[in-house]
Amino acid sequence: PQVESGNNINEINKEDEASDPRSGDNLVEIGETKKYLIQKFASLVNKKLKP
Repeated sequence: PQVESGNNINEINKEDEASDPRSGDNLVEIGETKKYLIQKFASLVNKKLKP
């Protein structure tokens, strides 16, 4: 959500957090992405294993 104020510090901090994988918010996103990739990979492997 964009906050209309002359204060850009919050926006800059959000950018920094987004680029830092150790930030709390991003850990959740990374976890979700890993789950998704693992599922996708598993389904690819299953397709290859089945004749």
